[in-house]
Amino acid sequence: MREKMKEYQIEEEKKEAVQLYFCGWQKTEPGHAFGPAVRPHYLIHFILRGKGSYEAGGKTYLLSAGDAFLIYPGETTYYKADEKDPWEYVWIGMGGEETELILGECDFRDGYVYSGKGQESILEYVRKIADLFASYQKNRLEIMGYFYLLFSEMKKRERKERADAKEEYILKAEEYIRHNYSYPITVQGIADYIGIDRSYFYRLMREEKKISPQQYIIRYRIFEAERLLRETGLPVTQIAFSCGFKDTPSFCRMFKEKTGESPLVYRKRQALLEKN
Repeated sequence: MREKMKEYQIEEEKKEAVQLYFCGWQKTEPGHAFGPAVRPHYLIHFILRGKGSYEAGGKTYLLSAGDAFLIYPGETTYYKADEKDPWEYVWIGMGGEETELILGECDFRDGYVYSGKGQESILEYVRKIADLFASYQKNRLEIMGYFYLLFSEMKKRERKERADAKEEYILKAEEYIRHNYSYPITVQGIADYIGIDRSYFYRLMREEKKISPQQYIIRYRIFEAERLLRETGLPVTQIAFSCGFKDTPSFCRMFKEKTGESPLVYRKRQALLEKN
């Protein structure tokens, strides 16, 4: 049986922070091996099916579907497909000034192998990149879009394990609220943006901020409403909608509950303070 192999190349663009040199797909024969050899660029193999072994950095790794292995420029490596269940993989060759930084943020064990089992989105992005490379009219921006989504997904697990992960989650939540408070945002939407479970996000806010996520959203909306009442002559209704409240009565009710006075009384008092 002949070995099935496809490789697609895209013209290299110099001066880019990240360059994708080529992408290939291969369904190997039993026992198929490559090396020992060196490569002039970074090369990542994403295993779609089957299993095999990878030798790098003085160690041997047994890998299977869902795993990936990284080859460094100028480093001798060797890999071999299993005799009974040979692997099928997609490889991506890459380089550029930011490549090392991007790869360094991913959760490669010993710097060489990544376990993506259970992360279906990773193989989905890999397949999409391979399909786009194979297309007659290559859309470079679309390819790079999936490339960054791929490595963003590979970065998530590593980021969660950092000692300052909780602080980072809170900062990301605050950033999201600052930019979206005027829209009908939800606690679930914020949790999805951060990439964590909703219940965990709730507990984290109670633990770190001593307040629930919903209460934090309301507090921030009132904070922005106070600013608009002080600094602009916008009508109260316009301020209510601008700060994410569904109508003027609910805004006025919530504003008085949180500040002790109505929006108009607050505005008049602030104006008097400015004159004095």
